[in-house]
Amino acid sequence: MKVNAHSNFWLRSSVYSGTNTRSLIPGLFNGLGAKRILLVSDAGLENAGVVQQVVETFEQQKAKAEIVGQFLGVTQDAASKCVNEALKYAREVHADAILAIGGGSVIDTAKALKYGLYKGITDIKDSIPSGFLYEGFPKAQSMNIPHISVATTAGTGSEVSPIAVIYNEHKKVKMNIYNVF
Repeated sequence: MKVNAHSNFWLRSSVYSGTNTRSLIPGLFNGLGAKRILLVSDAGLENAGVVQQVVETFEQQKAKAEIVGQFLGVTQDAASKCVNEALKYAREVHADAILAIGGGSVIDTAKALKYGLYKGITDIKDSIPSGFLYEGFPKAQSMNIPHISVATTAGTGSEVSPIAVIYNEHKKVKMNIYNVF
């Protein structure tokens, strides 16, 4: 029996690390052409003061790109309801860019948010009816929505992965959006 196997692994991520690298974020967003940024995080990082530190960086630098809203309701396991609420809020504040501050759930929520905004989706579950969505070349297109993630935990690799793992609380299953462009 002859088995043909094919795989493709391609990451388009840049990773900045070091002391006070958060000071680079406003300039990076300016370079990406962002104007109206939605900050996505969770209550724990808000309470710890991490969100405020990043917001202050934008204020201190008087950046052209501004944070126009904060969605701080990300839940553990990036629930689809949470993604849908973020989609609604992003549209209300006319966000054209996303800044994720957090661990895997926050970053996955932001990636699903970006996908939903680009595709015009209101319910993320509708885009993943079978639980797994793969879009690769040539179907996958560049989603021209600037997105920066500030990883606050180690282990998930979500900040460098093109996969968003979203929990469908109705079916009680984790869904995957895999968009490679």
